[in-house]
Amino acid sequence: MREIIFRGKRSDTGDWVKGFYIQKPNPFSEDGKPIRHCIIDLPPFGYDVDPETVGQFTGLCDKNGNRIFEGDVLDLSILGPDHSLNAVSIEHGAVGFFPLHPEEEAEEDRRWRSFWIDDEQELWDSKYFTVIGNIHDNPELLGEVSGNG
Repeated sequence: MREIIFRGKRSDTGDWVKGFYIQKPNPFSEDGKPIRHCIIDLPPFGYDVDPETVGQFTGLCDKNGNRIFEGDVLDLSILGPDHSLNAVSIEHGAVGFFPLHPEEEAEEDRRWRSFWIDDEQELWDSKYFTVIGNIHDNPELLGEVSGNG
């Protein structure tokens, strides 16, 4: 059973926090936003976070033991010296990734792919993945991305 944990950037400081993710009604909002997005790291401490930065832990770690979260950018090196930059996403309840520069990929690798191999139902070996940043702190890694598949 995997650990359910989220991360998000604090609205006030921009620092990353990890913990439980909740959405709370905000009836007295001064900014007109009816919902507060919060990460609770150690109750009773909770932080308002930018909802655009919230990402769930995938249950996987990269080859260096770093947790892989939705929104992370991975250097994928399955084919030896050939590297590919991929962004982690959750699509229809499945965890996977899509290439950030599909024009540099073989045609069959230009789509979103699950971390599960369809034929064998084995988890891709994490020794091929390295977290090198995320889409929020490292926009330069995105280049000219038109969409996530």
